[in-house]
Amino acid sequence: MRATLLSGLVALQACTTATAITVALTPPSSPPASPAEPRSVALITKAPSRSMATTTSTSGRPVTAALRPPIPAARRTPPARRPIVRRVVTSHVTVTTPRQRLDAAVARIPGYGTSPVTWMLQANDGHWGTADWYRDVIWISPRVPSGRVYDVVVHEWSHVKSVRDYGGDVNLAVSEMNRYFGGSGLIGAERAADCMARLDGARWTHYTSCADSRWRAGAAQLLAGRRL
Repeated sequence: MRATLLSGLVALQACTTATAITVALTPPSSPPASPAEPRSVALITKAPSRSMATTTSTSGRPVTAALRPPIPAARRTPPARRPIVRRVVTSHVTVTTPRQRLDAAVARIPGYGTSPVTWMLQANDGHWGTADWYRDVIWISPRVPSGRVYDVVVHEWSHVKSVRDYGGDVNLAVSEMNRYFGGSGLIGAERAADCMARLDGARWTHYTSCADSRWRAGAAQLLAGRRL
């Protein structure tokens, strides 16, 4: 009985050992769990000759990607942009009539607003312009060419301005201008008016172009309100 039990235990032990060895050596029926497979990414390093290429992902599934040849650098132009349109509203007054031309010329005279005169749009004694420096009235002919309206206007205004520098004393002003600019009668006053007009932007004058630096200095004094 004892021998039988011992033989049975030996047989059981041998069976257990064989079973353990079998379990240890038998590969698992299924592979161990692994992390989720990443999505396949097709890396293209060279443009193929055809427009469609098929690659195989890590999962063994075919991946189809649309391939296009690279665009040369010279053709890589930015998309066209819409032009920016700025609308500028300006007020434009058309100067067409002799009165409008006269008013526009008077408005250009430097410093005129502080000492206005009466402007008459009519010819006086057949001249383009005439100044009455006793009553501060100036006549401008409507026949003055449009390109010379300012030149005539600023010359006649200079007559009035030069006499005002002497407190309205016409005889004293005329005498002093003859002494400084030379001449007799009204020659000195005309030269003074031309030089003053030139300094105020006139491009045409009748009596002198005032190239003399001394004359220009005297005209600057009269324009500044100082006597010669």
